[in-house]
Amino acid sequence: MLDVISSRVCPTDSSGGSSSDRDLLRTFATGEESAFTALVQRHAHLVLGVCNRILRHSNDAEDAFQATFLVLARKSRSLEWQDSIAGWLHQTARRTALKLREGAAKRRNREEQMARERPMPAEPTAQNPASEVALRELGEILDTELARLPSQFREVILLCQVEGLAREDVANRLGITVAAVKDRLERGRAQLRTRLLRRGVAWSAAALAVWLTPGTTPVACLASLAATTSTAAVAFAASASAA
Repeated sequence: MLDVISSRVCPTDSSGGSSSDRDLLRTFATGEESAFTALVQRHAHLVLGVCNRILRHSNDAEDAFQATFLVLARKSRSLEWQDSIAGWLHQTARRTALKLREGAAKRRNREEQMARERPMPAEPTAQNPASEVALRELGEILDTELARLPSQFREVILLCQVEGLAREDVANRLGITVAAVKDRLERGRAQLRTRLLRRGVAWSAAALAVWLTPGTTPVACLASLAATTSTAAVAFAASASAA
């Protein structure tokens, strides 16, 4: 089950050192741009994973990724932040990706309507395998139910399962004990398991492992995307502050 995923060997968090997300945002508020870069690097996999699951690894997924961090930059000085912003980023990325998908669907409907009014020879299109469609749907169910968990449970699941932090690192990040991390993780898993079963989703460790990863984006591409996003967000925040 989820225990199988958490038992894998995971890298130690290296972005921003042992500083909490709140500390990095406070540092960013003083004008230290590298603090925001550290936040983007720290949570890039989490955010891109959500966007890819909803937007099917399209260019829109990268747009949603960047938009999520632009929102963070804009609100960095105006919100009361917790020690970890993983849950906030998960919810913001999900809402942003859903809005982009809705907009894309409306555009497609308009294009299809125009095509019907001006008939043209249809080009053959490849059908998505049923298994891929089912996996995307299940991924969205998981993100939906994660978003509905109490924040303290959602936070440790995202940090442990998605970002791959050791429990000791999560404890340091959140300012709690390792025992508290273990308790929240187990209770969060139990609630997530119950929610998924109510929706008819079988509890499969293999499927959950796929859902909780950002996909096949190469590390170099993700690093480039994170760097570009960080630069854009810092510039955006600076212009907003000046205005």
